[in-house]
Amino acid sequence: MQEHIVKSFDSELKDLTDKIVLLGQTCEQQIENALTALTGSDHALAQQTVDKDAQVNELQKEIEEEAIQCLAMRQPVAIDLRQLLSVVKIASKLERIGDYAANAASRVPKLTAAPQPETTDLIVQLGSTCKAMLTEIIAAFKTLDLQKAAATWRRDNEVDTLFVQLVEMTQKQNEDIDDYTQLIFIGRYFERIGDHITNIAEFIYYITTGQAYVDQFSK
Repeated sequence: MQEHIVKSFDSELKDLTDKIVLLGQTCEQQIENALTALTGSDHALAQQTVDKDAQVNELQKEIEEEAIQCLAMRQPVAIDLRQLLSVVKIASKLERIGDYAANAASRVPKLTAAPQPETTDLIVQLGSTCKAMLTEIIAAFKTLDLQKAAATWRRDNEVDTLFVQLVEMTQKQNEDIDDYTQLIFIGRYFERIGDHITNIAEFIYYITTGQAYVDQFSK
């Protein structure tokens, strides 16, 4: 973070960064709780995860309001302007990630039977990959590390591949049709989390370069 003549502006930017980190960590825990609820058929934990989504929403709203107020008061330019605009968008993406984690947890009580171990293992691998990507992208945002952001962006291919494998596996195993639907929904929620993490990587690219074009991430 560059230093500014108005030291309070530095403090405001740091506070927003810290809150984004906190929001990201909260979403990481939501993903972990959703997976634990699934593997343990823990309906109480699933409900706690759903209920905690309100906390994610509140923090996202707080970040957005603070960033907008800072924009109005400081009227920043260049990288400062890009950072404040991106903070609002990143908070929104994290809020959606929290929604998807809560949605995944909400499907657990709807299962009529414990999923077959192979299916559970694949969903855990899918969710754990998303959680690791989220940890990485929050660290990249904290230091505006473009290389870390690019590496995380590329990992979305792993998520997509795992989701395809999940669909194929559940079809072959002839799961109960209702349970099959719930499991595919859970997998889809994690696949969408991966997409939102790539969006955050793209915002980091925008902050650091001023450009929205990120094709070189794939190289």
